[in-house]
Order: sequence, then C-alpha cells, then structure tokens
Amino acid sequence: MNLLSTILNIFKTRKPSVEDEPHEIRYKRMYNDPGIFQYEENGFTVQLENKKVQVNWSELERLVAYKADMMTIDEIRMEISYRNKSIIITEDTPGWYQFVLKTKNIFASIPEDWDINIIQPAFETNLTLLYEREDRVMPEKNNFYAAFTGTTKKRVISAFDQNEWSCREIRTSEYELNTSWAELILHGKEDAPLLNGIVAYHPDNIAILDRILKAVGGLDAYEFYDADNNLLFETKNGAH
Repeated sequence: MNLLSTILNIFKTRKPSVEDEPHEIRYKRMYNDPGIFQYEENGFTVQLENKKVQVNWSELERLVAYKADMMTIDEIRMEISYRNKSIIITEDTPGWYQFVLKTKNIFASIPEDWDINIIQPAFETNLTLLYEREDRVMPEKNNFYAAFTGTTKKRVISAFDQNEWSCREIRTSEYELNTSWAELILHGKEDAPLLNGIVAYHPDNIAILDRILKAVGGLDAYEFYDADNNLLFETKNGAH
C-alpha cells in the first residue's frame, strides 16, 4: 500500500468527532444535555468535583447572573445560593442551558430574556439579580441591634461559626458575621459585646437568629427596626 492509500484509509476509518458536527446539531445536543444536573419533582442534584449535592427548589435563596471578562471574550456565570452555601456555574458548564430553562419555568419572576440581554454591552459585568427568596431581601440600612453582658466575643463568634456563618476579623477586636440573609458587625467591649447590622426581616430568620443568640448566653436584648426607625420587634433578657 502506497503512502497516499494509507492516508486515505486512515480518514475513511476515523470516527467522526464532536468538532465534525454541524454547528446546529452540536448546539442542539448541548442544549438538551442535562450535564452535571439531575432533576426531580422538587429540586435537583448537581455533581460537583468530589460530591453530589441535592437542592430543593424551595431551598434556593438567590440566583445572580453576571459576566466575567476573559480578555478576548465574555463568560456568562451564575451564582446559585442555597442553605447559606453557593455554587458558581458558567455557560460552558455541561447542563447550563437546561438549568437556565428549568429556573425560568420554576420561578415566574425570572425574566424570560435575561440570558440574551446580559450579553450587551460587551466586557461589562452586567450583574443581574434573577431571583431572591422573600426571606432573603436585605434592608438598605442597619435594622438589627443586640447587646450582651456576662459573655465574650469569642463565645458569640463560636455560636455563629457553629451555624455555618462566615466569621472574620475586619479590625482589631471587630468582627464581621455574615450569612446569605444577614451582615452583622460584632464590636464593643470584650466582656460586653455589641452586635448590629442588616438582617432580612422574616419570621424564619428571626427564629434562627433568636436560637443562636440565646445559645451564646448573656443576652440583654435585641431589636429590629423598619426603614423609618420604628421598632418592629424586641427581646429583653430572653423574653419577647
């Protein structure tokens, strides 16, 4: 067999690759691919690098879309917040198209054309809040204040940390305690801590915060205010 015949034979026997697919067929295949997601009636399971995570639709707290500048192109990304955790997927994530479609079908408030509108203008972040659960809407200014005696900042931090809040020192003896529905600052004296910040005002969030604060011990009082500084709710010495 001469060289030309050998080369032709190689091309005849080579299996078609994904790159050989017409663009329309490749796009349709990618669009219909569930990828790393599996869907159930009440939610979905996503396969991460080393584990599977199951999320109910009711557990989704926030969906935020934005673009990342990749120097020569933009990449559309989505941050999926759930149970005080988050996952970031991109338009190159296997299953991206079906997940976008599912969320539009599940949550009527998500704009039908957000994934088209976010493209322009190019190389702009275009941060877009797609969905936010009612109990996760944050106020624009501080609405929560708490005071302790007979306890320490270390105990306060420990209680929030055990409930998977993000806790970090931002200045000497001043700490930031965050979750998806609250941003608090811990300050004051070491043996008389003060806690204040913004909290999404919702009965579920109040119940969670109440449980954590009482677990700390030494709680004098905590209060919630509305946008006009009217008192909405207060607890003094553990009594509502």
